Amino acid sequence: MSKHSQFDKAQKIVYEKLGKEKWAQKKGCLALVDIKRQDFFIGDEFSPPLHEARIKYPDTIFVTIRIGYNAAYTTGASLKPIEV
Repeated sequence: MSKHSQFDKAQKIVYEKLGKEKWAQKKGCLALVDIKRQDFFIGDEFSPPLHEARIKYPDTIFVTIRIGYNAAYTTGASLKPIEV
């Protein structure tokens, strides 16, 4: 992983806080990550964690990732697993 992109920073925060076992269990879930606070919200769909995140941090811009994959969403392409 590149250490410079917001996406990679978000993946790293979630991986380090969840740990290897929980990371594997949550693979494929969406996570909205506040990089500045190193906090995140996880859900199977986008809306529930977004609602929870907006209540806690109403003025924050979040990075959305799909745990263990190279993108949160794709159009006309497939998601690829990543190595951490």
